[in-house]
Amino acid sequence: QLYYPTSAKLNNNIQDEYPLEFYELLIATQADGHLTEDSNAIQFSFVKQRKIDRLLNIINVLNIDYSIFVHARKGRVETAVRLKAKDPYTLLLRKYLSENKKILLNMLELSYDTRYHILDCIKYWDGTIKSNGDIVLDTTDAFFIDLIQSICSITNSKNINNTFTKKTCY
Repeated sequence: QLYYPTSAKLNNNIQDEYPLEFYELLIATQADGHLTEDSNAIQFSFVKQRKIDRLLNIINVLNIDYSIFVHARKGRVETAVRLKAKDPYTLLLRKYLSENKKILLNMLELSYDTRYHILDCIKYWDGTIKSNGDIVLDTTDAFFIDLIQSICSITNSKNINNTFTKKTCY
């Protein structure tokens, strides 16, 4: 009888190049950001106050230059946050995202603490938390799913991938 581990803790004892908030902002941008075509700016548009608060906290910690405006759209109030095109972190984010928002940074080479933080912050952007504490990531981006599963495998986190087809217009 053989036993194959499904995950392990790879502790590579490296120092990450950027603060944890940068990697969370990368996940937030992949999930909810819009890469503007007219400049290097990145724009977010939210209805949920918790997402607005979380994003503002991250960009204030990183001291990113941004603008914010509130407007009515489709019968609801939306808050748009625009990271200025010339801010160093905005330019850095764009360097690590393809034009269709695929993450180009090799996250498997990050430190254990950063990888764990990335897995934990997914629940705030494209994820939800189940009553048992599990995080469910709902996305159509197969590349991102593969990346997250790989991070789970070397960060000692269990993961399960379920694929389904919605019977809606999506």
